[in-house]
Amino acid sequence: MNLFIKHDMNIALHVNVQQEMDKLKVAYQMRSNTEIEITKPISQQKYKKLEISLKKYGIEIIDDPKNILIQKIKDAIIEMIFSNNFPNLKTSAHLANKLNLDYNYLSSLFSEMNFFSIQHFIILQKTERAKQLMIENKLTLSEVAWMLKYSSVAHLSNQFKKTTGLTPTSFQRIVKKRKNTDVSSFIQLNNSGIKISQNTLNILLADDDADDRLFFKEAIEEVKIKTVLNMVNNGKQLMQHLEKPETILPDVIFLDLNMPLKGGIECLTEIRKSSKLRHISIAIYSTSASEKDIEDTFVKGANIYITKPTDMNQLKKILIEVIRINWQYHKSGLNKENFLLSL
Repeated sequence: MNLFIKHDMNIALHVNVQQEMDKLKVAYQMRSNTEIEITKPISQQKYKKLEISLKKYGIEIIDDPKNILIQKIKDAIIEMIFSNNFPNLKTSAHLANKLNLDYNYLSSLFSEMNFFSIQHFIILQKTERAKQLMIENKLTLSEVAWMLKYSSVAHLSNQFKKTTGLTPTSFQRIVKKRKNTDVSSFIQLNNSGIKISQNTLNILLADDDADDRLFFKEAIEEVKIKTVLNMVNNGKQLMQHLEKPETILPDVIFLDLNMPLKGGIECLTEIRKSSKLRHISIAIYSTSASEKDIEDTFVKGANIYITKPTDMNQLKKILIEVIRINWQYHKSGLNKENFLLSL
């Protein structure tokens, strides 16, 4: 029996913060989802205890001025997109008014600190909001397009397809099929402006081809994002590696579909059934471009489906794009529950 859960991240955040603050007897006031006012002075020792206790929920205390401003930009964007009254102002004007700073400065700083632009962040957030409205609120595409201020349903559909590689209709069909299979719904708390504390993307590659592993390593080295790469030669090694108590679990696994001893689909199925592993994002490699194969792989629990191109330079570009998008989900706390990407 699978339980499918709808959650309000703001409530979860407040409860977690309140519990830890109350345990340490810290006097505080919640000013916003990501800003807490400490109303009475606290010792350095108590501050460190608070910092450690919040980290277990993935919550980090931000003290660098630039990072604080970046968080305020993200908060303003999330508030704008996830509110029921999407503003008529251009995003640039809205952010400049909200933060009382020049938009060009905000945009430049955001790109410098995140390795992706404000516009990319906005598009990803709008895509996540569209998913939420379609899946949870059962809105039609026309209603979603109107609510998020798209010029037309075609504009929404085109941007959704460009961002995810899937049409909104395909996405809804995959999510519905997932709920009717044995694939457990893995829960990743939705973005409420919390800054993810980890600053490195941990990647694990499972591929039996030595040349492909070398090529993958070279592609990773071209990405500006800080990464840690581990590699295994087959599916059996992969599962043994993941089950070791000392293993630092990866943020994303790249799985070759056809491997000896244990194939990619078998590994995917085992990972999605494991309470320890099911939260990990999984990218599947395959030579098949069949829409049915892609959809079946997503239904079994994959997040990313990569159709291997024959041109190695094109494959390198695809790998870099997958890592960049994963970084955005990883760094910005985006909701991974319905994270699907086809390239």
